[in-house]
Amino acid sequence: MASSTPVYIPPHRRNVESLQKCASVINSTPLINEVDLVKFDFFHRHLYNNSVVLRRLYHIRNIYKEDPNTEEHFTKRRITCGKAPSEFHLNTFIMAMEEIESNNNICLVSQDRIKHFLDLGCAPGGFSRWIIENNPSCTGLGITLPPDLGGFHMVFDAPGRYRYLYEDVTKNPETIWCQDGVYQGIEPQFDLCIAGCIFRSPEINENSDDDQPACSRSRRVLRYSQLLTALTNLQKNGTLILVFNIRPFLFQVEILCLLSCCFESLLPVKPKRVHIIRSSYYLIGVNYKPEKAQKMNLLGRLRTVLDFMKKADSSWHYDNALLMEGTPDQIITEWTPFVLEHYQPMWEVQMNAIEHRLFPGTKKVKTGYGWPLSNHRQTVDKTLPMQKSINDKWR
Repeated sequence: MASSTPVYIPPHRRNVESLQKCASVINSTPLINEVDLVKFDFFHRHLYNNSVVLRRLYHIRNIYKEDPNTEEHFTKRRITCGKAPSEFHLNTFIMAMEEIESNNNICLVSQDRIKHFLDLGCAPGGFSRWIIENNPSCTGLGITLPPDLGGFHMVFDAPGRYRYLYEDVTKNPETIWCQDGVYQGIEPQFDLCIAGCIFRSPEINENSDDDQPACSRSRRVLRYSQLLTALTNLQKNGTLILVFNIRPFLFQVEILCLLSCCFESLLPVKPKRVHIIRSSYYLIGVNYKPEKAQKMNLLGRLRTVLDFMKKADSSWHYDNALLMEGTPDQIITEWTPFVLEHYQPMWEVQMNAIEHRLFPGTKKVKTGYGWPLSNHRQTVDKTLPMQKSINDKWR
């Protein structure tokens, strides 16, 4: 008769099977997945083919999606996100902002460095509250989607120093700056702009791909709209904080490359408390150079692309709404080194976080990720070429 006494397993032998499975996943070099390649644009496909780190990330992401605990986890998150915002939501974003500065040893948006700020997608108010509390002399304006259109109510309020408006930033993004009414003059009044609007669809899984047809155009319109609003409002030498995504879709790569030409430096930050296991991160642009943006006609280009995307029918495709000029080979040659150096460290951070979620016996992720303030293209005095026509195809 078999004994029912539990068998003792020494500590060094525990989780061995899980760790061995983990090692085989992380240390292997996954083959190129033809299914993934079909839905990628040309730049995304090139990065996938040439970056082992990106293939490993997608490999472990696919394993994570098949894990039975994953759907339960994201179902709970969707329920939580669908509820009215609470102090918990607000404090989560406050901790993320603190982590951005403390882990990167920088002081960009605290210690009274900010005088006037704009927070797009401000509800429930965590970022705005942190900035108000850490900059005693500053005043701010928040813009957030009306609750009757699916937006959140604000939890934070600071009468006399901060006010918020319920607006859809995609309606008339270039005119939002003049609706404040507090500051006088025609020049941009904000030395900090936060573009934190996030697309949410109740029909689509929270951890779904960004390129699903049901939300692809909406995501792009929102991304371009809030960027146009932010840059319309941002003063010279101001700071931009943009909620971004580490999945290198072409329209996001284009924005990254364009911003590298009109900011003195870019700082990608992936805080542990908010985005460590997800594809989101914060892209911080330091010292905005509007004369370079004007030379590239960046704001005009964003307006043209937005107008095109809003009017296009269901047959639209990414190559009909591009910001950069050139053939695929030219863009790949010009920008691949910069894009890989920007993204690969964050791909590794997300991969390690998913690894720890799947295999808890692995080393715990202690911190997020942040670059030192740098921009490897800032010494290049050039203007990024733009397409001559919205209907131009790749030449």
